[in-house]
Amino acid sequence: MDIEQVTENQEWLMARHSRTVGQVLDVIEASLPEGTQCEKVKKLIQQHLYALRNDVLKVISSGKINETPE
Repeated sequence: MDIEQVTENQEWLMARHSRTVGQVLDVIEASLPEGTQCEKVKKLIQQHLYALRNDVLKVISSGKINETPE
């Protein structure tokens, strides 16, 4: 995705998604003891959430849904 061609809808989605990820990570931090395990869980969850966001942005950009999950 070309950063110069970001639509208003894409910008809104990215901002809303970032806030949601932050809220999810706050909940994880509050529910798990600090340490390596907590950091690993947060990183794994973040990877999946941002992969989903990227897929949604691709659909918004192209208007096509990839029927084969990655």
